[in-house]
Amino acid sequence: MEWRAGFLWWFYSCIVYRFDLFKDTQNACLDNSRYSGAISGHRSFFRKAGLLFSGLLILVGFILWDRRSTLKPVKDETLDIHRPRSAVTSATGKSYGWPSTCGNAGNTCFVDDPGLKPPLRLRWAVRGFGHFKTPCVATEEGDVISVTLGGTVTCLEQATGRLRWRRRLPPEGQEWGNSSGLLAAGGRLYVPRPNNRMAGALFCLDLETGAILWSAAIGGRGIWQRSSPVMVGGKVAFGFTRKGAPPATVIQAWEADTGKPAWQVELNVAGNRAGSIAGCTDDRVMYFTAGAQAWQWKQEGNTKRGEDVAVDPATGNVHWRSNEVFGVT
Repeated sequence: MEWRAGFLWWFYSCIVYRFDLFKDTQNACLDNSRYSGAISGHRSFFRKAGLLFSGLLILVGFILWDRRSTLKPVKDETLDIHRPRSAVTSATGKSYGWPSTCGNAGNTCFVDDPGLKPPLRLRWAVRGFGHFKTPCVATEEGDVISVTLGGTVTCLEQATGRLRWRRRLPPEGQEWGNSSGLLAAGGRLYVPRPNNRMAGALFCLDLETGAILWSAAIGGRGIWQRSSPVMVGGKVAFGFTRKGAPPATVIQAWEADTGKPAWQVELNVAGNRAGSIAGCTDDRVMYFTAGAQAWQWKQEGNTKRGEDVAVDPATGNVHWRSNEVFGVT
């Protein structure tokens, strides 16, 4: 309040000074005593008016300051910054998304659009919010979603690059221990956050607002592993390393809507390379593979260097297993 009172007093002094100067100027220019009484009256009037005005300002300031101390922040539930404002227009006339690391559920990294060809041009550029190893994904509705190693998820409009929403995922301080692919499906975003302490989490976010709908505990993965979760028939599954002696390679499935655990399948793969795991689907069966190259592999009991499995998404029953052909990092 001290600076406010000082400002008001300065303002009053300026008013008085202004009319004192007016008097001196008039006296210097008009050598006639009949004006002196009128000027003196003007001076007295403006002094009183300035004092009254300053007093009113101080009173108003005290009232506002008192009200400010009793006001509380109010959450505005009507904010709609997350709502799309610009519709993306396809340059080729075809509309499609890139909802996972490899482009689609089958991991084909391919879209059937002959019109998509060079030359290409830059439409917009925005700032990043940290370090990246996970590829961005895009929805057919016009969103571009990314996640940093530190756990900041952002959703941008494809048409303009405008930030629709941003979400920082727990735990804080996790920078280099996380890197797995995103999955955008069914109006939701699935964000795995494995870590090297085998104590990560899978988050399910609302694609419309970025709100966290549910989360589930998972284990770890190698930082170079960028495969996405797999979703079929209302089940979302993800492969990771589970803590143990020795560590185990598991595929865990949850109910996509609620996060309730559905089933778990353990692979017969050495746990020290269990982070090398990826999955895909043909919309009927889930396929997962895990393994290590020969120079990376270390025998742990009766586990193999790698394995493929085909799993029924509804029940978790394994249709078949194979150690002959498998994926490696």
